[in-house]
Amino acid sequence: MRCLVALLSDTGLRLAEGAGLLKTDLHLKNNVPFVRIQKLPRRCLKARSSERDVPLVGEAIWTAQPALQDQSESLFVFPRHNQSSTTVANSANAVVNNWLKRHAPAGWQKRS
Repeated sequence: MRCLVALLSDTGLRLAEGAGLLKTDLHLKNNVPFVRIQKLPRRCLKARSSERDVPLVGEAIWTAQPALQDQSESLFVFPRHNQSSTTVANSANAVVNNWLKRHAPAGWQKRS
């Protein structure tokens, strides 16, 4: 979960976008590494304007590199959330929140 949290925090991706990433969405060999967010048959986007290339910086690059080296048969960066015909963002949300409760500093949920 820390990989998904790091990716989301350093890119600003929506949870469903990050959880549903394909390995082919990652472009690390460019001058500026990026992730391509685009509509796919199994992945809808919130709006047409949501299609974009998002630069990978900081911890997001750390998250992306092992995903491309993964030799499993899964096409997904986070296969745990893609076992059906669509990305299960609700379950990813619950898992991320539980992980944050265990690992984030006390008071992280409080809003000013």
